[in-house]
Amino acid sequence: MPALGQEGFLEGSLSTKGYWNGSRYVTKEAWQKDPKNPNNSTTPTKSSPSIAPDEKIRITAPKVNGGSTSSLRYPREINGDTDYVVFEFFDYDAPFGRAEGETTPIIDNSSSAKAFYDRSGSKEKKKPAGLSTIILYMPEDIQSQYGARWGGADFSTASVGLARLAGTDLAGPGVTVSSGAGMAKSKIYDTILKQINEITGSSIGLDQFMGAVSGTILNPNTEMLYEGSQLRTFSLSFKMTPKNDTEALEIKRICNTFKKAMLPSFGGQALLGTIEAASLITVPKLCQVTYMKGGEVHPYLPVYKLCAIAGVDVNYTPDGSYATYRGGSPVATRLSLSFKETKLLFAQDIDSKGGISY
Repeated sequence: MPALGQEGFLEGSLSTKGYWNGSRYVTKEAWQKDPKNPNNSTTPTKSSPSIAPDEKIRITAPKVNGGSTSSLRYPREINGDTDYVVFEFFDYDAPFGRAEGETTPIIDNSSSAKAFYDRSGSKEKKKPAGLSTIILYMPEDIQSQYGARWGGADFSTASVGLARLAGTDLAGPGVTVSSGAGMAKSKIYDTILKQINEITGSSIGLDQFMGAVSGTILNPNTEMLYEGSQLRTFSLSFKMTPKNDTEALEIKRICNTFKKAMLPSFGGQALLGTIEAASLITVPKLCQVTYMKGGEVHPYLPVYKLCAIAGVDVNYTPDGSYATYRGGSPVATRLSLSFKETKLLFAQDIDSKGGISY
């Protein structure tokens, strides 16, 4: 039996801590008022150390048993003393929609603009009914990929000169004498080439013609330019082997929950929600994926913004042969999940001080 005042988790929860009062774990407030508490005002146990997130990056540990439905988990023995991954489901929030009573914000700086951008990607959203929180063991292949789009662009000599005039180089002329001579030469060759192609019906290029006649071609002035960021994608895979009928049913419910969450609903609200229109479909749910260490967000693994479920693959014969138990449940099931974040990451989202970060 735990010692009086020993820290643990409230019954049915993996994230809400409590204190043993001799018969069960109670909340901190209840323990401080409990007559069995020798201090009767202070918590007698020491909390486990955790890494606090950066002030600008607020990461909240999920309430595992939040909502109206109990959590699903595999294996059933997962508890608050181990590492695990939590999947929470939320209704899709239209990025440019407006909640009742909400006013259009006045965006006057980059901080306000980013807060508005992240608004629909935050986790403070409505949990849908019928979709339980899912808790699974830590998968074997945890990765985090960050991508950016860069592409090369060719600038003609004339374009370089004009670009310099449009940029910060305003002290002198944008086109030098040497570059002007090259431009004049290419113009002459281009005029001659057009006549040759018109008379002969050929399609010789300017660089081909200049190289063949003078041994020179136009300098392409190629520059590598930033074109944008890429939404993060990641995949997780879990192999589940039930030990009894209860766990077999739990695995089936876990797979069905992910299927249900990723699919759209037939019909949708119209006229400000006053009618249900059969000509519409409702956008699928979003998922918050959180790696946990005990009752806290894992301090070393990446965290994610709300994600769209891009794929759910269920393999009922992961070992290459069909085998079931007497009741019909597969001996093993492999669940492969693909996710895509709904919001881009920016430099402000990364904590360079070593705290919890994207």
